[in-house]
Amino acid sequence: SLNAFAVVRHCDRQLLEAVLESAVVPRIADFTVTQTALVADAVSRCADVAGPRAGEVFRAFSQHWLAQGQLEELASPEDLARLAQAAARLGSTGDEALNLALAAGGLRQLGRFNPAQLALFCSSLARLPSSGR
Repeated sequence: SLNAFAVVRHCDRQLLEAVLESAVVPRIADFTVTQTALVADAVSRCADVAGPRAGEVFRAFSQHWLAQGQLEELASPEDLARLAQAAARLGSTGDEALNLALAAGGLRQLGRFNPAQLALFCSSLARLPSSGR
């Protein structure tokens, strides 16, 4: 539901804070990659309302998935596109490990992207500099 509110641009500060603090942050390790991508997309769409908390939540998710070492294996093309777009929206340009994991996942899934997903992924990835790419 958080993503639905964000997509229609109904970003209410109190609602967003309540959902993040009660349902998202305490359970970051319980989210699948797809759920993570949807939450990251919603948070990045509402970044102007969430303020610095948006970046903190995104970093917590990325640290969790990087520690698991499975982002590039478990993420679908849609997940990778959403995560890359969220990272670009939030200005996560300094996270080399995440940028590399996204690029590696994209290479692994290259033949499975549809044209819209591939365009979104490549556009977003281009805004995330990475010396490892």
